[in-house]
Amino acid sequence: MYYGLYAASSTMWDAAKEFSDRLALAIGYRPGGRVDIDCFIGRYSSTYIGVHVDHAHNFAFTLRNGKTMFTWPGNRVDLLWKRFPDYEPFKYEGTPLSNKTDRVAYFPEDCPHVAETKDEVSVNVNIAFWETGNDTHLNANYVKSCLIAPNKTRHDVRSSGLAALNPDDEFMLSSLKAMLDGNFIKKRMMIAQLISDTSGRLNLGRPLIDVDEVDDEIAINPISTLQWSPWRETSEILVSANGHCASFLYSEELQNVLRPLCNGDKVNIFVLANHRDERLSEEVLRVVRALAGWGAL
Repeated sequence: MYYGLYAASSTMWDAAKEFSDRLALAIGYRPGGRVDIDCFIGRYSSTYIGVHVDHAHNFAFTLRNGKTMFTWPGNRVDLLWKRFPDYEPFKYEGTPLSNKTDRVAYFPEDCPHVAETKDEVSVNVNIAFWETGNDTHLNANYVKSCLIAPNKTRHDVRSSGLAALNPDDEFMLSSLKAMLDGNFIKKRMMIAQLISDTSGRLNLGRPLIDVDEVDDEIAINPISTLQWSPWRETSEILVSANGHCASFLYSEELQNVLRPLCNGDKVNIFVLANHRDERLSEEVLRVVRALAGWGAL
């Protein structure tokens, strides 16, 4: 079994990203969890962990025949973790899926299943969509990790009267307030969201490419997603495409470059590069170089 194959090459990354986007547009939403590419190669009597549930929607593409998936409805939790040959008597109650090169096999996120490849070495590639994600929990856990709570071995004796927070809690509250007031947590959340959304929930940037030069006219390619987030309070703008994100100097002119690109229009960077404001010209070129390296142009 191999996981995360979209990190191996830009070709596989593009295929997974395009499939993820097309699926989301077709069904009207995107499952909350991450998207992954798994590869299964081998000849085996059955999946070694037995009947199990992935909690992910699986689209299985067969490169070499030989694999059969035995699946059951989501309510058959009584079959979970049964190994070969214990699940044999229940095969007739389920639906066998013959993985072949001329078809795509799909099974839902709550579907108990087990695989067998007994006769030939099979090769299968799955694009898996996890039904739920843990984005919010990751952010909450990060905040907790930043708040240092000292172990208190004694507690002051309090008499009747006006009360206030103890020093330890006051320190923790001030630390949390500083994190929120400085937009540190919000910016961290925004960056994670940009990376996730522009990668089609692959949550990993497209493999970088070396770019020697860029044409005078540029446009975003059909596979790529371009997003940005202005932060005027810090005079920066976060620009993201293909699962990458970088910070640039904020300007309304830069947004005027990004808007037509986002709409699918072409932009002449030769004109922009010769702008009377040298700082703006350099910042525009920095964005263009980043987008090119991310494979978005």
